[in-house]
Amino acid sequence: MKKLIKLALLILFLLSFAYPANAATIDLVRSTVGYTDLIDQSEILEFLWNTPSISNEEVRYLIKDIPSEFDVSEANVQISSNKGTFDKAIKSSKIALKSTTALTGNLEVKIKIPIPPDCPENTYTLEISEMVGSDSDMLSPSSIDITVQKSLTKPSTPILNDPGTTDTDGNYIASWSSVSGATSYTLEEDTSSSFSSPTLVHSGAGTSKYVTGKSNGTYYYRVKACNACGCSGWSNIVNIEVSIPHERGWNRTFGGTGNDVAYSVQQTSDGGYILAGYTGSYGAGSADFWLVKTDSKGNEQWNKTFGGTGYDIAYSVQQTSDDGYILAGCTKSYVAGSYDAWVVKTDSNGNMQWDKTLGGTDWDVAYSVQQTTDGGYILAGYTDSYGAGLDDALLVKIDSNGSIQWEKTFGGTGWDQAKAVRQTTDGGFIIAGLTGPNGIDLANVWLVKTDFNGNKRWEKTFGGNSWDTAESVRQTSDGGYILAGCTLSYGAGGSDFWLVKTDSSGNKQWDKTFGGTDEDYAYSVQQTTDGGFILAGCSAPHSSPILAGCTDLYGAGGSDAWLVKTDCNGKEQWNKTFGGTDDDYASSVQQTPGGGYILAGYTKSYGAGSADFWLIKTMGEPTELPVHNLNTEEDFSTIQAAIDDLGTKEGHTITVDHGTYNEHLVIDKPLKLMGEDKSTTIIEGGGSGKCVHVTANNVEISGFTIQNSTYGIWLESSDGCTINRNIIQDNCDGIYTSHRHRLSFFKALKPQCK
Repeated sequence: MKKLIKLALLILFLLSFAYPANAATIDLVRSTVGYTDLIDQSEILEFLWNTPSISNEEVRYLIKDIPSEFDVSEANVQISSNKGTFDKAIKSSKIALKSTTALTGNLEVKIKIPIPPDCPENTYTLEISEMVGSDSDMLSPSSIDITVQKSLTKPSTPILNDPGTTDTDGNYIASWSSVSGATSYTLEEDTSSSFSSPTLVHSGAGTSKYVTGKSNGTYYYRVKACNACGCSGWSNIVNIEVSIPHERGWNRTFGGTGNDVAYSVQQTSDGGYILAGYTGSYGAGSADFWLVKTDSKGNEQWNKTFGGTGYDIAYSVQQTSDDGYILAGCTKSYVAGSYDAWVVKTDSNGNMQWDKTLGGTDWDVAYSVQQTTDGGYILAGYTDSYGAGLDDALLVKIDSNGSIQWEKTFGGTGWDQAKAVRQTTDGGFIIAGLTGPNGIDLANVWLVKTDFNGNKRWEKTFGGNSWDTAESVRQTSDGGYILAGCTLSYGAGGSDFWLVKTDSSGNKQWDKTFGGTDEDYAYSVQQTTDGGFILAGCSAPHSSPILAGCTDLYGAGGSDAWLVKTDCNGKEQWNKTFGGTDDDYASSVQQTPGGGYILAGYTKSYGAGSADFWLIKTMGEPTELPVHNLNTEEDFSTIQAAIDDLGTKEGHTITVDHGTYNEHLVIDKPLKLMGEDKSTTIIEGGGSGKCVHVTANNVEISGFTIQNSTYGIWLESSDGCTINRNIIQDNCDGIYTSHRHRLSFFKALKPQCK
């Protein structure tokens, strides 16, 4: 298909003098839309002008300097008036026209001159003069410049390359042939070959597009080439089937013999993960910033420590536009006061590029950092050094090199802290945290909206007569906000997960609580691709530091990481716990392509030290087999199959999703067997026999209801076994042991046979 750039003629007509009474003013106008002095080869140069009404006058026109390169053999001039129309062919570079009779009325003159396809690219000048009546009325000539350029046509249709029949990870390249004369390409995608609801995938230069994050299904593609003349037709249609094999979840620990705690995780552009927190095992001081980079399977690629001889703790990390990383937290090593907020920028390999401390003579902490649209960074936390109260929320904007652009404090005479900040779609910022007289036994959730310069636009508080706080905030797809934290004012337990949804002005639309009778804290929230929400949280006794997300009521240990999924209205869809017999926390969650989730926190149940960085990858709502060997990453349909598998070795950990398992187990090797929830992970004995028969030493069983058999647990010649946090009920004998060497029982028994 030919490509035509509609290029018009710019006619300049200068009349800056007085005309005789009987003369007409020549009004040169375009015959087509647009004003330009460009015209393509092979087009027809066409223009017209109008002469105001005349009465019984002779009219003469002189057109000269017609370029010889133009096709004058086919050119003509047409003059129309109330008395008729006459035409005259143009045969040379100069033509003089005279009306055959005196004309009356409005005159219209049209000139058409074809531009040959081989006309050289150049600028040409025509001169036109008009005379009405006597020779003395001849008007000054108008010079018209015309630039001829190479004839352009619409581009031809490109060919879309076949990407292959099947893709197994949801990432692939769509590519097409290059077309001469095309300045851009438009690529569309649809799940139907009819393209009834196409999605724009690419519009611009280039002949390929890297398509990422596709879920299972068949996708169809078509492309067209475009330039200023228009677009070609659609190309051939190609399709690709995405079939991602089921990915099993995994977990990784990082750390030494000390305390190592992760507070923040983000998936990186290469598909791996970046974690930040602090380490007591490595580095120069009691605690140092610790940055750990992994591949997509959680295998460590590198780690870096930053800090001095004091305590230095990173609370937030984000990958930056240059593929480096920005970290924010606090430092005791490099301070003007008790603690200072500390920002560290690294390159893509974790090497420090610059750092910046912020603060005064008292406590100053940064809890959250995000890169802004101008390439700088926004930080939020609290300050005791400045402001009006005990603590004030601190908001600081820095440029790409760490130089302060502005800083703001918010708060009254009490305790006010910002725990999270995000840039909003209008360029401003949303801050979430808590406000109250002391922040210990009385506080409310606090939401503050600012403009790009940190000027407060509005603020909202939510809560009751006890302690309520927000730890995380995100802007939602409808322009509102979602907050996650905990509440002592509402819910079923000492504290519960609290999820609050607002509109774009901060007005509460709904709120939900999640939790049991113990302490449950939410520390991270994100809107998911289905419009719902994912929360990561935790539970810890009042005496424990609030470090991450966990649950004390559910799961196998003292505290477990807890993941809760809701729909768009906050209704729970499912929840999942992670952990062992000790305290395990999750502090950060992010949805990953394919619908899974990545969590970070720390674990005391696994790893090498007192507490280790903990990275968990889960595929979300369990659709996989319910029994998992965490060491081999194999899944099984029954608990006994996992125990008997040749890959299951001494010391391995087997986790069991909630559900009822009609099995009589024989555990003949030292293992950790952990149920997801002691109330809902049930081993059913069927009324007789040994529900769980242990014949090995050093077996640990936790997180189950073991019921309805002759013997709930039979320990045969078994030393060093631990039976912890189980419900053992409705058996003739709850636990039977043939001897009593080094056995531990915690929260195990309910009444058995009556």
